[in-house]
Amino acid sequence: LKLGVAYEADIGEGPDVDVVTALAEVWKPGAIPAKRIVLLTAGVDVQQTWLAVQIVGWSEGDEAWTLAW
Repeated sequence: LKLGVAYEADIGEGPDVDVVTALAEVWKPGAIPAKRIVLLTAGVDVQQTWLAVQIVGWSEGDEAWTLAW
């Protein structure tokens, strides 16, 4: 950011899509896990033309769930 030099990513072989897809969990919109959530946080990824917001619920044991994206 200080020098204004563009970054070129070395794009190599990524993970197998089927393996990553098999790890996904299905959540219904608005669903909250059965464990008690004691804190909500939100993070924002700022792009040139849009914002991406993620809301995360946290339990007392520092376990986290993405509740909205």
